[in-house]
Amino acid sequence: MSPMSRAPIERLSVLLAATVLLTGCGSSFPACSGSDVEAVVFDVVREQVGLARYEQITRQTRVFPLPDGFKLDHAINDPSDEYARKNGLAAQEFAAQIALDLSGTRTNETNEASRSTACAATLTVNDNTLEITYNAQYSEDGMVYVEVFGL
Repeated sequence: MSPMSRAPIERLSVLLAATVLLTGCGSSFPACSGSDVEAVVFDVVREQVGLARYEQITRQTRVFPLPDGFKLDHAINDPSDEYARKNGLAAQEFAAQIALDLSGTRTNETNEASRSTACAATLTVNDNTLEITYNAQYSEDGMVYVEVFGL
């Protein structure tokens, strides 16, 4: 075989090897104990603790419960309500001060089709512990999406 006829075959081999490598990277699952997954779990917990604190602070003045999907940012960024802003910031600061830890992290299931991982762990919030479950999945743009249950 002449050097000229080998070149297309060599290029094809390199292309196939690169495709296999990229395919292997694309099918990976988020690790339940990965730092990126844990960071999102902690963000979700802090948001929930902050919302609970905000609800506690404002319970005396609110007539209606907080609407579904309400986030602390809604109160903090509302220029028409200085009271809500002040209380939102206080609740956010409270949530930022809590000590969080995940231990006993377990992988319960992986789903190849959705590239997701079902996880369980013991969550410690200050001195209190509870068992939680969470699902971690990569979004199309490579970010980690996490749903937390049991808070």
